[in-house]
Amino acid sequence: MRSLPLTERVAILDSFMTKTEHFRRVMQIDGRIGRRSDKWLKMINYTYAEVKITRDTDFGWLAQQNGRPVGVIELAVSANHRKAFYRIAQNIVTGEDKNFVYVKPLITARIRMRNWHKSEMMRTPEFVQFVV
Repeated sequence: MRSLPLTERVAILDSFMTKTEHFRRVMQIDGRIGRRSDKWLKMINYTYAEVKITRDTDFGWLAQQNGRPVGVIELAVSANHRKAFYRIAQNIVTGEDKNFVYVKPLITARIRMRNWHKSEMMRTPEFVQFVV
């Protein structure tokens, strides 16, 4: 469909799209650049993953998936979740240096993120919950 003119692509889209409570086409983009309207609603299509927490730092937790690092979880971790992590982590520490506390990869967390980078790292990971 990319080879079709924009007007034809929009017509095809309109032929099967119906306005619902949650979705509607708000404007037709015709190649002109303009300012965003305050009526636009930005929706992020989050991706979810389960990761192991293997390291604690001053700014977040290092996450691993399939044995390799995939990012640092530093967003959306509540004080209660931090306390729960530290209670468990005390018993599974494998090492420590001036920057990190290393723990066995036994704690699993559900993460939401914007997507995966090409480097296979998480883009803006946010803590959702621990997986028991």
